[in-house]
Amino acid sequence: MSKDLWIAEYDRLLEEGEELGMTPTEAEAYAERYAQDRFVDRIADMADHARLMKKEGRV
Repeated sequence: MSKDLWIAEYDRLLEEGEELGMTPTEAEAYAERYAQDRFVDRIADMADHARLMKKEGRV
């Protein structure tokens, strides 16, 4: 799961870089630079959401 999530973040950043007008090489560097941070943020968001769901009795 975590490998797939990291790759998904990398792909999102790659696309984001291209949408911002970066060259393919620049977009790859951008994705490589920020993928780990975005991945960690995504995992934290998932944990917060799960904790909230449990607190509200939805799980």
